[in-house]
Amino acid sequence: MSKTLLKHIAAEQEAHKARLEQRARAIAASLDGLYALQDADGLTYEVAIDSLWDSDWEKPVKLTRTGPVRKAVRAAVAEFRALNNRTDDKLQAKVVVHAVLAPGLLVPVPERFWKAETAAPVRAA
Repeated sequence: MSKTLLKHIAAEQEAHKARLEQRARAIAASLDGLYALQDADGLTYEVAIDSLWDSDWEKPVKLTRTGPVRKAVRAAVAEFRALNNRTDDKLQAKVVVHAVLAPGLLVPVPERFWKAETAAPVRAA
């Protein structure tokens, strides 16, 4: 029984190692792509907006867009407002922005890179 358990644990660790190696290859490939870009406007961004209100009637928005981060955030804010019939000046929502480097490989974009660029005040996560 203990040898069977050892084999199981070893197999789990081998599988985990393979997943980590695959992720490391994806990160290396994404770095090659990043170095080839002239600026961050060529990246794809994922913007998620969730209402700060504890209500079931406001729907969250998740938008993925290639281009300048400020345009991706503005588009997500506009979609959130339209979807939830919001007309107030201050968006009362949690905003999370990621650069999408590869499928499943997201890098958080700090607020300082997008908040000043947005058309309306927003609250970062």
